[in-house]
Amino acid sequence: LRGVVPAQPSSEDFEPAWCSWGYEFDVRPEEIEGILPMLTRLGIRWVTLDDRWFDHYGDWNPRQDTFPGGDERMKNLVDRIHQTGLKAQLWWYPLCAEDGHGQWDTLTYGYSQIFREHPDWVVLNPDGSIARNNRHLAMLCPALPEVQNYTLKLVKRFIGKWGFDGFKLDNIYTMALCYNPAHGHQRPEESMRAFGSLYRQILAESQRLRPQAVIQICPCGTPLTFDLISATTQTVTADPTSSYQVRQRIKFYKALMGPQAAVFADHVELTDGGMDFASQIGAGGVPGTKFVWPEQPETMARLREVWLLTSEKE
Repeated sequence: LRGVVPAQPSSEDFEPAWCSWGYEFDVRPEEIEGILPMLTRLGIRWVTLDDRWFDHYGDWNPRQDTFPGGDERMKNLVDRIHQTGLKAQLWWYPLCAEDGHGQWDTLTYGYSQIFREHPDWVVLNPDGSIARNNRHLAMLCPALPEVQNYTLKLVKRFIGKWGFDGFKLDNIYTMALCYNPAHGHQRPEESMRAFGSLYRQILAESQRLRPQAVIQICPCGTPLTFDLISATTQTVTADPTSSYQVRQRIKFYKALMGPQAAVFADHVELTDGGMDFASQIGAGGVPGTKFVWPEQPETMARLREVWLLTSEKE
């Protein structure tokens, strides 16, 4: 009734993927570079740089402690991935910023530069408080042209400058109603209506820069809101807790998006026993993994969970 049409996947959406989340929040570029020969050997085509590669939510600069060298080091990493014949995907959480409130996991939030410069961009609740997402971050209003322009400039930076081939957009659920009087909204719902529109712009700009860009949107633990169906080329089973959930969610998305839909089955380590590729591939999903390799004592010591690539799993 609303005329929502699913975005069409490309051949790249169906290629298996490895994600750096096995190295958790403090992954380093040399760890990713060290695993590339094994990914080539296994025929895994995508390399996803996952959460916490950045300094502050909202600014999205490479962390100096784990990615010294900034933009140039990030570009060098992507170049290495491409030289190996693989594709690079970047974890990103648009429309949020640190405003000195709260924390996520071990990270206590500071102040992002974008918030310092534009505190007027945030979404406000009816009582005037800042609207927050699931990570307790300030939400930026997607109905503002300035926020739209800033978001699309980030796409140009990540894909156009650094060379990434697509995004893993994570923790994406919905947008709060905006009561910020500085925005001049006719109705508070303008922020919610602009939410899906901006994500469609992210897809369009990504594919303008990389025609076969893969845009994965993960609403962790939940189904995708209908307004994002036309903004994602690859849905995801979104942190399943069992093989049953993997199969169920793959079938759900193929029923919703069409039989040719690309559904990322998430990390196989989340299935029963951490080895159930049958539930991933058998149900028509795109297989994924987050294994760690090679075994390095200093790396193993810092990880809370170790998903080592064993000979059986290989």
